[in-house]
This record gives sequence, C-alpha cells and structure tokens, in this order.
Amino acid sequence: MNRIKIVVLPIILIIAIVGVYIAVFGISERTDFNKPIPILWSKDICAQCGMSIVDRFHAAEIVNPKTKEVYKFDDIGDAVIWAKKNKTTDWLSESVIWVADSKTGRWLNARKAYWVKGQRTPMGYGLGAVSKFAPGSLNWKQAVKYLFIKRKKLLDGKMKMKMKMNNR
Repeated sequence: MNRIKIVVLPIILIIAIVGVYIAVFGISERTDFNKPIPILWSKDICAQCGMSIVDRFHAAEIVNPKTKEVYKFDDIGDAVIWAKKNKTTDWLSESVIWVADSKTGRWLNARKAYWVKGQRTPMGYGLGAVSKFAPGSLNWKQAVKYLFIKRKKLLDGKMKMKMKMNNR
C-alpha cells in the first residue's frame, strides 16, 4: 500500500500543478484586454459587414469593458458605424478600441492615434492610423466626425449607382 502512495501521489501532484498552471496562465492570457486579441486573418469576420478581415494595416477591434466581448472589424469606419448602430453608448466611452497602424501594422489605441486621409481601406473610408503626428492628420474626435461624413457620401454614391442601374 505504501508503494502505491509513493507512485500515485507524485503523479496526482504533477497533474494538479499542470492543471493550475494551465488554468491561471491560459485564462489570464485570454482575458488581458489591455492588448488586442490577435485577429485570425482571412478567418475572423467583420462584425459590421460580415466580410473576412484580411487587411493587416487597417483592422480594428472594440472591447466591451463590461462583458469583455471583442468585436473585430476590417476598417475603422465599420467599427465606428457598428458602434453607433448597436447602441453601445452605455459602454463605448469606457471601451478599448484598437486599430492597426497603417504603416507598420502594429496595434495602436485608436483614441491616441493620429488619423491620415487618403488611405486605401477595405470599406473605402480612407482613414489610416499612425502613431506619430503627420501634417494634416486628425485626432480621434475629428476622425469620428470625418467617418460619419464619409459614410453619408458612400451611401449617397451607392444610391446614385443603384438609380443609374435601374434606369438602364
């Protein structure tokens, strides 16, 4: 009986230690919302438009601070439009919004980034984030305002195109 205790107890102890290690480090890695959650390129889907996220220089994420749910987007324009449509007002101001740097692909805090116009973006909003000030760049509030104006222009353009197609 003592032989069984000598063999079984260390095995149980090792299993317990490995289990605790996996539980602690596995969970903490998945719930660290102070850094972006990796996007599975070409597999993750944009929460706004349903397209695969493939552009590593314009992707965005919004983390709900209350539920810790992560919403991924192919373009900052889709992220901002989604936030407005989904009535996130009770938590959006406290959320973490991550965006890929349009030059390096590194993640930036969207509210601290500088925004440059004239980018070729997945959904046509044309704004790219950069980490350093550039002449003519926008701050976060200006960028959001610009995105809503751009959205209206994009929708107006789609309506004109649809009307042209219907008149043929």
